[in-house]
Amino acid sequence: MTTNYPDRSEPLEIGCDESGAEGTNFVEANTDVFAHASVVLDVETAAECVRETRRRIRSPAREYKANHLLRERHRAVLEWFLNPSGPVHGYAHVHLTDKTSFLVSRVVEMVLGGADGPSHIGMSAEPAARAAAITLLRAGPDEFGLSTWQAFLQAANHLVRGKDHHGQTHLTAVEPFFQLLHHMGDDVPPRVGDGAGAPARRVVERLRDARPRPGTARAKLLDEPRMIIALDPLFPALASAIRYWSRDGHSVAVVHDEHAALTPARVNTLRAILNTDRRGVGRTTSTLVDVTLVDSRSDPRVQVADFLAGVARKIASDALSGQVDTHLCTLLRPYVDTSSEWTDESSWSALAPPVPST
Repeated sequence: MTTNYPDRSEPLEIGCDESGAEGTNFVEANTDVFAHASVVLDVETAAECVRETRRRIRSPAREYKANHLLRERHRAVLEWFLNPSGPVHGYAHVHLTDKTSFLVSRVVEMVLGGADGPSHIGMSAEPAARAAAITLLRAGPDEFGLSTWQAFLQAANHLVRGKDHHGQTHLTAVEPFFQLLHHMGDDVPPRVGDGAGAPARRVVERLRDARPRPGTARAKLLDEPRMIIALDPLFPALASAIRYWSRDGHSVAVVHDEHAALTPARVNTLRAILNTDRRGVGRTTSTLVDVTLVDSRSDPRVQVADFLAGVARKIASDALSGQVDTHLCTLLRPYVDTSSEWTDESSWSALAPPVPST
């Protein structure tokens, strides 16, 4: 199968869908990975891909989803779909988010980052805050113990969510979070020998000492987060997809499966950020032209993106839990975004995109 890229004077349309979205309560989520896929197939090529998938699977289901390809008896179809000689290789991309990594990165950015808080829709994280988050993620569970680490994740989740499911702000979340940091720093004895846990303890001390004075802008930010959606990985993933497909100078028009978070106001904010260069100067041409929401059943490009997002989430989740399917990870690697939110080194070594040959 082939598809044609438009001239750079025309926007490149990408079909997008996600898998693993469960709201902002990450600690109690059923899935540990969020995946967002984008494809640049034209409508007819995508429709042919869906038809061929149906022909190979032969299920009577009216709508095919990723779980059809993930069934063991359809393993050959999944391998065909991802294979370099398959229907989407070179025309699809997927951004992966380890939800725990995302949560810890966000709370560290919120407490240690700049005056405006974390960059929830795809701006680059402040390097020092990002490094601190990685240290805490990799050493925290062993150094503080799983029960204390779980309590930290719950307190962090409550703090960064901003609002609960009733729409009320979490004004009571700040004090318990910083109390827990004091407990972790003062009451939990070192668990890792030879001082290996010291870097994680230093991050906890930095977070504890960064509590702002009442009435300051940062205190208000912690009490009343005002970012788009603090714990929605959709926005940084979508921003990464747009940056990836616009890397050669194309502007991008997104056709996305219906998603409540993609309101016109949020899309306008995303467009403004993407269409501003790193110096804060507006671009002469827009990176993001528009976002159109569709029912996935009405657009085969979005259906194909649904296939890729779903299978990528499952392959990545299995790898994160130590169940690496080497062959499927190898097939998935060319699609994976280098800017994926991932901290676990072992699973990332199986999932990371191959380094281009020079």
